[in-house]
Amino acid sequence: MTATPPIPERTAREAAEWLATLMSGTAGEEDTRRWRLWRAADPAHERAWQRIEHLSAGLRQLHPGAARQALDNAAAHQAGRRRALRAVAWTGIAGGAGWAGLRSPAGRGLLADQRTAAGERREATLPDGTRLLLDTASAADVRYGGAERLLVLRAGRILVSTAHPQGEARPFVVQTAEGRARALGTRFTVRQDEGATTVAVAEGAVELAAAGGGAPRVLGAGRTSRLLPRGFDGQALPLDEEAALAWTRGQIIADGMRLDAFLAELARYRPGLLQCDPAIAALRISGVFPVADTGAVLATLPLSLPVQVRTRTRWWLRVEPAGIPL
Repeated sequence: MTATPPIPERTAREAAEWLATLMSGTAGEEDTRRWRLWRAADPAHERAWQRIEHLSAGLRQLHPGAARQALDNAAAHQAGRRRALRAVAWTGIAGGAGWAGLRSPAGRGLLADQRTAAGERREATLPDGTRLLLDTASAADVRYGGAERLLVLRAGRILVSTAHPQGEARPFVVQTAEGRARALGTRFTVRQDEGATTVAVAEGAVELAAAGGGAPRVLGAGRTSRLLPRGFDGQALPLDEEAALAWTRGQIIADGMRLDAFLAELARYRPGLLQCDPAIAALRISGVFPVADTGAVLATLPLSLPVQVRTRTRWWLRVEPAGIPL
């Protein structure tokens, strides 16, 4: 069998530049045309593109903050998002040792004790019997020690149902970038977004403490609160449990949700890039949407809204105003 020839360095860098262009959000029809011509010009171009597309899809399974930190860390000696992306992509294509960013937040997510891919939900039972449900593109490390049962949420969202074995005195704590949630005999969710942690309590209570210090807050059942790097984001709010736990049933419940917010949530359940044209961002959408088939959900949007879905590549979709030539 003939070995596949290596990808030339220049070709690999060109592929990385094309990926940066297509992910920039400003690429136009002429950019897309030239990208297609470049792919067709040489079999090595197509091999390089398939390789970098595969790697970038894996990176985008993590939440945007972790992905951006990985890009920034991998390009500490360079300026600009495009060169950062090129550095990560080139390492993945040409380097035999894999990503240079494995020590970044994104890399730690990929190597976490408990993790899910885009579109996957998975249950796990921790050493003490605590039950864990991981949402799409989530990652957590289990760090049980003598003083506490610690779960470090790196990305995504989890539902925790704490166990209380006889003789177990160690507190159960979920730690995020913005703070710590200590269970007080409870069932609760924790979500790690870019620069924010959201905790929602379905049963029992949770003591929530900000990483920056200050008085903790106790959330009872039916309450939710959000932590930012500076501390609590306002007061605790009543919890719409049906909507807040819809993800545990494989659903998104939208009640007059902005279209850009809805698409951002839907994007968590599929690999690649899903964009919303700013011209239609403020449109409102309502309904119960299953996330197991995001393509089917996107196909229904033009039936109720004045929009169309443009497919630029297998990994890149954009929802635009209806009537724009495809």
